[in-house]
Amino acid sequence: IVDGFVDHWLVAGPRAVPVPDLEGLDGVERERLDLARRFRSPQLEIQEPPIELGTFQLDDTHYTWRYVRCGVDHVVDRSAIYPAAHHLTSWAYAELAVPGAQEVTCILATHGPTDVWVNGVHVHRQEHMVDGDPERVSFAVALQEGPNEILVRFAQVAVRACPYAMGLQVLG
Repeated sequence: IVDGFVDHWLVAGPRAVPVPDLEGLDGVERERLDLARRFRSPQLEIQEPPIELGTFQLDDTHYTWRYVRCGVDHVVDRSAIYPAAHHLTSWAYAELAVPGAQEVTCILATHGPTDVWVNGVHVHRQEHMVDGDPERVSFAVALQEGPNEILVRFAQVAVRACPYAMGLQVLG
């Protein structure tokens, strides 16, 4: 934790699925959000525990967990340019150790739809689609004494230049 932000993550992805006939959606956030909802799985697709350089497979593709240290902006940045439209999904994992059980407030900053699991339990879903600064949404989470596993699945619909980042601040 750096100034309340989780700055050290294991990150996998993005999973980039081509989406045909999307050229007319350039910048239309509502239509991009509707499209992202079609790709959402209510379940966490990953069964293997996240370990650095460990892999997991979805469909015919293998994804590798890599260590990422956030910069001064405290976000995992996956922004890129995609010549053709794609639905993107990335995963970020961290362990947060606390001295005693407690309820904290988390502030999650993302550009697109995001799900959060703590200790294997789904605790938060946010749905938005923004092209500027990541949108910040707060939610409460009960942490147990000792290590707590946090897994964030964040998505975006890329049409050419694509802002795509995630940051998590924990207050308490």
